[in-house]
Amino acid sequence: MRTDPVGTIAEGDRVVAEGTAGATTVTGTACDNRRIGVRTVRDGRIASVVAYAGTHHVAETLFPGREGGGVQPEGVTGGP
Repeated sequence: MRTDPVGTIAEGDRVVAEGTAGATTVTGTACDNRRIGVRTVRDGRIASVVAYAGTHHVAETLFPGREGGGVQPEGVTGGP
């Protein structure tokens, strides 16, 4: 897996970082995705992280042809 930064914005104790992440699945399909991470910094340390990513794209890449992009693998229940 590779990650590449796109940009950051900082205000007070919060930092928003945008980047891309990419990997190749076991079938050889490329999975490239944009993501955002919101970090709260206290006393020079990361106190919390909230991450957002394009889950629909990832689901379609990992589970092609499944309704809803196959968000959950077989045997997993609950969720969206």
